[in-house]
Amino acid sequence: MGWALPATTGMIPAGEKKGVGRSIEISQLLQAERRRKPVFFGEPFAHLFGIGIIDVVTIPMQTKHPIALLIIIILCLLLTACNAPPASTATPMPTVASIATATPAPALTPRPTATTIPPQVTPTAANQPILVWEGSVVWGDSDETKCKAMQVEANHQMTLGYCSQLTARGQAVRQEFLEMETRLAPFQLKAEKESLVFRGKGTLDGPAWQRAVLAWAHWTFAEAFTGRACASCRTVLSWYFGEVPDQAGMCRHLTVLDYGYATAETVPCKGGEVQKQIGGWVETREWEELDEWLYNRATVYKEDNYFLGIGTQQMSEAEVAQLEEWAQGVYERLARP
Repeated sequence: MGWALPATTGMIPAGEKKGVGRSIEISQLLQAERRRKPVFFGEPFAHLFGIGIIDVVTIPMQTKHPIALLIIIILCLLLTACNAPPASTATPMPTVASIATATPAPALTPRPTATTIPPQVTPTAANQPILVWEGSVVWGDSDETKCKAMQVEANHQMTLGYCSQLTARGQAVRQEFLEMETRLAPFQLKAEKESLVFRGKGTLDGPAWQRAVLAWAHWTFAEAFTGRACASCRTVLSWYFGEVPDQAGMCRHLTVLDYGYATAETVPCKGGEVQKQIGGWVETREWEELDEWLYNRATVYKEDNYFLGIGTQQMSEAEVAQLEEWAQGVYERLARP
């Protein structure tokens, strides 16, 4: 809104014709206009420069009153624009490039995959390590910011520690590693946060066995690094099959470790020390089937039995029955005279 010329004729003396040259000061117009409504343009701008702008400007009161008002309004608008604070800068919409460079959401840990080492890099020198593992998270040390490493040297001694400072521990690997070295083919495995190079001398190959070696490396490093042993941490399956014929109170039991080794045992049904055990490697066909469940199915508990799957999908009743049948078959094969 702005102020307008008063509609009254009291501002023009009687007897004078409209259009006769005459000047009326804006102050007079404002005094008349203030009696009608507030002033929105005149007063604010009278203080912009600290002078009485409306006391010194006059408007020719001829036949162009609307043009004079229009000039004043334009001047007021110009003064308003010049003194208005700058408009705030709006946040731009993200472009394709900015979206592409944004930090992605954390990805799920993928199932480890492996590739066979090219023949030209398989060991030929006696001093090459048989196993080289690097990773960040292991049991007993949850600091993900530090890279850990372990090597099994050609003399079967272990060196381990942080990646930049491996330390010889003077500790020899156990018998199961010597058997893995003899049985399994060389390979290289890379996962999201770890890598493994294994220079085996055997012929057994495939992702299931390669993940078995990775699992062995995890717990071997953890126990040596922390100085604490965990007898049950490597167990992925523990299953009972009822009493042994002609041995009341003694039950058949199967233990399977996460690197593919199993033991058929005779144990007290109500708990106690193992009375008899026969160990051996799970066959490739058997291990591939268990590996599929291990990485794709969730943990299962059934009475005193358990299977420690690390997947998310629950096993169906039919699959649990297949798992029990699998365990029964491995037990009978190992226990067979």
